[in-house]
Amino acid sequence: MGDRHMFEGNVTKFLNPACVITLHTNSTRLSPGDISKYGKIRFFSIDGGHTEAITANDLRLAERTIATGGIVALDDILHPSWTGVISGYVRYKREGGTLRPFALVPNKLFLTDGSSVASYRSFMRSEFPHLTDQQDREFIGDMVDVFRELLPERPRWTSRFKTKVRKRVKKIKRLMRH
Repeated sequence: MGDRHMFEGNVTKFLNPACVITLHTNSTRLSPGDISKYGKIRFFSIDGGHTEAITANDLRLAERTIATGGIVALDDILHPSWTGVISGYVRYKREGGTLRPFALVPNKLFLTDGSSVASYRSFMRSEFPHLTDQQDREFIGDMVDVFRELLPERPRWTSRFKTKVRKRVKKIKRLMRH
């Protein structure tokens, strides 16, 4: 896991920490049963090993433990310093992996089961049209949509967006107190 302190801060800020289980361990020593005992996984983040073998292993673990419609986030997929990640993804696919990508966002590839790809692609296109860079792009035998980062030359848009988010958070906090 990258920055554990940042991760824990984001869990506290955006989620109910009681509903999040973090396994901080060597993933090559985990079995699907070690993960599945907590139930089917809805979001599985792969970030750490950066080698072909570890990435392929982690994708197989994710495939065997996510719920139908669960999302797998594969970090550093196109990072030039971590070529083992894309090599591991290719190996996983070559060995019959069933997870399918639906979005390529800056530094991450989002995958899910084959039956959920279309609904996630539709959701991403409708919710983030301003960030959709390219649709229906070939990516190692599948089609993905490519999304870009918020551009620095759009400060007014990001400022308005942040203001809206802050207002909603305040409203939610007020409602939770009553």
